[in-house]
Amino acid sequence: GMVALETVPGFFEPALLPVLAALDARQRDLDVRGAVGEIGVYHGRSFVPLALLRREGEAAVAVDCFEEQQHNRDESGCGNEAAFNATLERFCCAHDVVSVACDSTQLAPADLLAAARGPIRLLSVDGSHTEEAVLADLSLAAAALAGGGVVILDDAVNADWPGVVSGLARHVFEAGEGEDRRLLPFALGYNKAFL
Repeated sequence: GMVALETVPGFFEPALLPVLAALDARQRDLDVRGAVGEIGVYHGRSFVPLALLRREGEAAVAVDCFEEQQHNRDESGCGNEAAFNATLERFCCAHDVVSVACDSTQLAPADLLAAARGPIRLLSVDGSHTEEAVLADLSLAAAALAGGGVVILDDAVNADWPGVVSGLARHVFEAGEGEDRRLLPFALGYNKAFL
């Protein structure tokens, strides 16, 4: 349960669990299908609840720089792939997980969609917290999101990471020109913005 999840390094607010369950239930009601995923998985603490929400045939995709620390521009922490995989095994959710080891800001939407075997219905964005990286990650998320999908942006209202809110603001006010899809926030809570 949650007590075991708290032993995994990283950050995850336990009160977020019923929110994720409610989002998943609403998506089921609307027959929204697709993969789940996270940009910036660290050791998997916030990835596990997403992976456990999958329905049969749905993939989970993990995007992280892992040991490639040169891609970690703001010391927000790259994941450890061995520790991440051990977490997945421990919580029995390692099946159909695709790990993409790269700088997410350089990942093409087509490559993310291929890794996820199609659009993503629940995507946590917790990568580099610089303004430019958040802007790039949100554009990537918008391009890969299923209709009715939800993006969960970490540290959206955290004073320690002003790049996140400024990257979100730029996405909201600058996207939508040309072929870019714009994600709009519909809720804030538990240090997250839901788009």
